[in-house]
Amino acid sequence: MSAGDDRTPAGVERVEATRNGDAHEGQVALDKLAEAQAVERQRLTALLDRLQQGVVTVSRSLQVTYANAAAADVLAAGRNPAGGVLVDPWPEPSLRELAMGMFEDGAGPAETRVSLEANGHAYDVLALPPDASGDALLVIADVTAHERERRAGREFVANAAHQLRTPVAALASAIEVLQGGAKEEPEARDRFLAHLDRQCVRLVRLTRALLLLARAQALSEPPAVEIVPLNPLLVTIAGGLRPGSGIDVRVECPFDVAALTNRDMLEQAIGNLAENAAKYTQHGEIVLCAERGRGQEVCVIVRDTGPGAGLAAGSFRRFYRDPAAQGEGFGLGLAIADETVRALGGDLRIESGAGGTRAVVSLPAATVRRP
Repeated sequence: MSAGDDRTPAGVERVEATRNGDAHEGQVALDKLAEAQAVERQRLTALLDRLQQGVVTVSRSLQVTYANAAAADVLAAGRNPAGGVLVDPWPEPSLRELAMGMFEDGAGPAETRVSLEANGHAYDVLALPPDASGDALLVIADVTAHERERRAGREFVANAAHQLRTPVAALASAIEVLQGGAKEEPEARDRFLAHLDRQCVRLVRLTRALLLLARAQALSEPPAVEIVPLNPLLVTIAGGLRPGSGIDVRVECPFDVAALTNRDMLEQAIGNLAENAAKYTQHGEIVLCAERGRGQEVCVIVRDTGPGAGLAAGSFRRFYRDPAAQGEGFGLGLAIADETVRALGGDLRIESGAGGTRAVVSLPAATVRRP
């Protein structure tokens, strides 16, 4: 064997060793790349799971290939739907038909709005055609809170207009009577001027309460609270009621019972409840009372011996009026009372039966201590 032949096997071994080394280094690089991709996939999954929007990818056969946590809540009540077939979580519009449309030739992005009357939920759905992976993408955004805010804004405007209408109409009527000749009669003039003064005071307090309510609903400024003794507040409200003939109006409230609340807003809410009771009570009595509830709670109660229809649960809807209602009005007083109590952090509930109706307002309690 020549010297060259002696070197050949060694050269081959070196080449093989180099190849093996390169292969090992290549495998190490591939392992590192796979590990990095796995970490990135985990980070992306964690990020998608924190999104409030549901993210779903589906194949041409409508099999769910991925769904984040928000999508799982909508599609499968919290269970991961990945690996299963896409379902229709609501009757119309069909989510499956929207997804199938993404696989048609020339399909482009599509959007739709879903409004569920059963539970009041609303969703915006965005569908995108398949990308390089071959899967179509669905993004489901829960816009229930946004829709409720918009609806609350519209309702507030309607409620405010209705509440302002009464004192403004009273002012205009009194001025018209005065201009018609009553100003020449001292007794009539003084009576109408006193009426104008009361309505102006009412209008100022109502405007202030509505502004506070608007800020509270916008969450830009919570209503300022103070210790409000309830006995004088209820006496003031009772004195302003005009029930039917023979209806007794009473106040039952200890002098040391108080609430930690906003006085103007509470007076507006309780006043609306009391006026509604006066409207529907045809005989018997109306009682405004306050008592300590459970824990740090005080309950303000408007109790009447009316039929109960006027304070039915449905009466919290805007424009709800019972067919037996007498007089003018658009059925907005109780709607704004409910909104006001909720803005104060309280609760308004109705207890109605054969003996009459109780409207109960629960609020944080306070105590008036006499020196």
